[in-house]
Amino acid sequence: MGYEAKSLSFYVAGKLKGGEGSVVRDIKLDLKSKIPIYIQIRDQLKLKIATGDLNEGAKMMPVRDLAQHLLINPNTVAKAYHELEHEGYINTHRGMGTYVSKRAGKLSEAEFGSHAEQIINAMVHDLMDLGLQPDQIREMVDKVLGTE
Repeated sequence: MGYEAKSLSFYVAGKLKGGEGSVVRDIKLDLKSKIPIYIQIRDQLKLKIATGDLNEGAKMMPVRDLAQHLLINPNTVAKAYHELEHEGYINTHRGMGTYVSKRAGKLSEAEFGSHAEQIINAMVHDLMDLGLQPDQIREMVDKVLGTE
């Protein structure tokens, strides 16, 4: 299959959708993508913050634990966290952990569109790997959207 995904589940300490201590799921890594893994992680965490899946004050999983869970190099996760911190989405407190920033904002329209495009690209590649042709994929999408 052209799209290899790894699932991520981690606990956060803050209040989340669904109650305190909820599990955040469904971060997928496309190991064959031209998009670097740290950007995939950064963008998916940014989306979870922007949509409220990770609320302000939520404790993030430590870099090493997340890297171990995803079977990737800790430097990759550290780079994603560094970019999120630089963009104001998370704050790291030495010896205490990393938390979703109180100033974490919504995704810009361009960022949201970019993320949506990544999801669509992955879906189309998955379906093509299954042997579907572009016309068949369009037909299926039209059916889902009710625009047949």
